[in-house]
Amino acid sequence: MKAEWVCILAGVLISATAAADDTHYQDFIVGSRAVGLGGAFCAIGDDPSGLYYNPAGIAEIRHTTLQISASLYGFEQGAVGGDTASPIPGVGGSDVNLDAAFSEIIIVPAAFGVAHAFGSEGEDGKRYQSWALSIMVPSYRTYHIVEDTETSGSKTGYSRQMTDHTIWTGAGYGRKFSRDFMLGVSAFYKLRIIESLDETSVTGIPDPDGDMPFWVGSSKVKLFNGSLIFNLGARYKLSDRLSVGASVMPPSIPVNSGGSFRYDRGISESAAVAGGRSRFLRTELFDLTGDTKVNLQGRIGAAYIVPATLTVALDVSFFAPVDYTLVNVADPVLAKALPVVSEVEREFVANVNAGFEYLFVPGFSAAVGAFTDFSSAPSVKADKNGQAAGNQLERVHIFGGTLALGFFSDHTLSRVGVLYAAGSGDAVFPLDRSQWLLGGQTRFDKVEIFRSFLYAFISGTYRF
Repeated sequence: MKAEWVCILAGVLISATAAADDTHYQDFIVGSRAVGLGGAFCAIGDDPSGLYYNPAGIAEIRHTTLQISASLYGFEQGAVGGDTASPIPGVGGSDVNLDAAFSEIIIVPAAFGVAHAFGSEGEDGKRYQSWALSIMVPSYRTYHIVEDTETSGSKTGYSRQMTDHTIWTGAGYGRKFSRDFMLGVSAFYKLRIIESLDETSVTGIPDPDGDMPFWVGSSKVKLFNGSLIFNLGARYKLSDRLSVGASVMPPSIPVNSGGSFRYDRGISESAAVAGGRSRFLRTELFDLTGDTKVNLQGRIGAAYIVPATLTVALDVSFFAPVDYTLVNVADPVLAKALPVVSEVEREFVANVNAGFEYLFVPGFSAAVGAFTDFSSAPSVKADKNGQAAGNQLERVHIFGGTLALGFFSDHTLSRVGVLYAAGSGDAVFPLDRSQWLLGGQTRFDKVEIFRSFLYAFISGTYRF
């Protein structure tokens, strides 16, 4: 029973993490101050990460600012069906096989940015214009899973190595039109890179002469797609302490894409079998195209700030429905062998971010945040027996929280903290992934899935 559970769990983790960037919009929360506030930064936006949340906020920057989120370390964990796993990644019960239940440690360079105020000064002594540059990695997944099983003398091995990450590189401009009203615009080139290798081998029972039949299969795909995304923002101070903000991202503009796909299948039959022979088939596709579309997005927020004392912030964001083809493969047989869901459909989804930060003594603060990360994938389609209608994206709604400590001086701001998120929902997995890779037919079943994430982060900001 335990071996079967581990096999099922590995399959679910494979399909779940592979689809992560096509089902959620908040894999990671970017930005030094924003992550401590749970991503509630639309009505603030006064550092380089404001290009992402609300570019109008960078008009409030007073000095030249250099910001680095040096690294992000993370663990992931999952469980299926009636089996349970510890909700804290890294702490497993006696029935959990850690090699199957966890991805490798994730190391992410989260963000780098620089901002500068320029132009003439207003009556308040502040410059009314600012520009900023930023590089962010809001989504990064990498893992290696190995699975070995044995049934009635037949041995099956399966492994997957996969990396899926997105890089946003952009610039923006913010301007104050009065003491209280400001507008901003930013533009990003969004690059997504996916690389996956699936391999399987099946060995049969040796014949009397010791010859052992075997089957091998592999599926390797490399993909990239780039798009241009604009962000338009506004911020208004209702009072010295209360601000509101709003930003809109129009639909993304495809720029480029490419990739390759290699699909191998081989068989060596026992000589004792009539007509026994060896065969190997390789199919390669080059110059593949695809997209990761982003439809209309919007964010509104409010922030109550008592200077040098406390900050309370709340954001609501929405994402319009969209569908796209992640990778174009015309042959339906080859399309089935892809290690990703190529036809992506995303429904309307809205998320909430909230945060609170308090300065206990000069130079030291603590912040706590909360956020939702609802899945945009449609409900998993299955019959009353739980048999799914082919491979589908997972649908898991996630809730998370952040905790951060801040250390300040005249020119530096440093923050360290943790982010924890967990959720449950539905996913599908093939009963026999080896048969799937070898070109055979296999059934997909709908299962319940639980996922949790634990990340530690550190960031630093230097003000000239």
